[in-house]
Amino acid sequence: MNKLDFGKLIAALRKEHEDEDLRPWTQQRLAEEANLPSGVELFTEDMISSIERGIRGVDHDALQALATALQLTSGERKEFFLAATGIDSQEIPRQQNSPEEVFSELLAYLKQMHLPATLLDQYCDCLAVNHTLIELYDLASCGWALGSQEQKRFPHNEMRFIFSDEVANHLGERMGEHWTTYAANSMMLFRTRSLRYRATPYFKDLLVELKKSRLFKRYWREVYYQEKDHNFNAVDIRMNSPRWGAISCFTTTRIAIATAGELYLGVVVPADYDTSNVFSRIINETGVPVAYCLESWPNKDPQPQHLDIRIVT
Repeated sequence: MNKLDFGKLIAALRKEHEDEDLRPWTQQRLAEEANLPSGVELFTEDMISSIERGIRGVDHDALQALATALQLTSGERKEFFLAATGIDSQEIPRQQNSPEEVFSELLAYLKQMHLPATLLDQYCDCLAVNHTLIELYDLASCGWALGSQEQKRFPHNEMRFIFSDEVANHLGERMGEHWTTYAANSMMLFRTRSLRYRATPYFKDLLVELKKSRLFKRYWREVYYQEKDHNFNAVDIRMNSPRWGAISCFTTTRIAIATAGELYLGVVVPADYDTSNVFSRIINETGVPVAYCLESWPNKDPQPQHLDIRIVT
């Protein structure tokens, strides 16, 4: 990421924080917060302004201080330091990795999978999902059918899904005390994957939409107050399903890097013998694997639209 774009990223991360009057942090406030750990004046308001405008670079100590002041998680810090290298994101992968070919290849993988799986992009927009995942969560019983959100903005964003009232209540009843951990870890992954894209117009619009949910706002802000970090690039799922019984599983992710960003093929894996049997029952009832393509990629449109949901063939 070049200095100008990195400066825009720092400005976006600064504005995600709010002061005591619920107003975004000023450049002066960020300078003060970044100076606190060392007790040395590493930054002034003018310096922060120069950094955000791409005029001034940031050295090792200053990067560390900014990451701490912005209260980034370990995953976010990794992405933050990568962004500071001066290499644009689209220059990281080999140029032969065209977005369309990568997307098509992952759709082919998803189509063959019997295990529950979903395909997400760097904004955690769900591009495709298989029928086994829909059955695992028994989404039909909470009214979250494919296409049911098509008149809303960002209809298939995973955070919009998890923190919607319908799904949160639905999963909360099944997960019990594990729901809070599931929600917090899902938020951690979202923050990590989206870190380098926080200054993009698409993410800014997405965040405004997501913050309309009080539950999303709660978990988005709680990250700043949690002492314990999320150490794994996975989410544990434990629930008692009225339909399938006790389930204990976790997600594992296959990551593809393309010039337009990253894609994440998330697969749900059973964590014990009983859950393996449950998955076998779901697979037997589902029959031939079926996957649904929900959105195109990398071209994205956040506006409400008629969704041409299609079965992946």
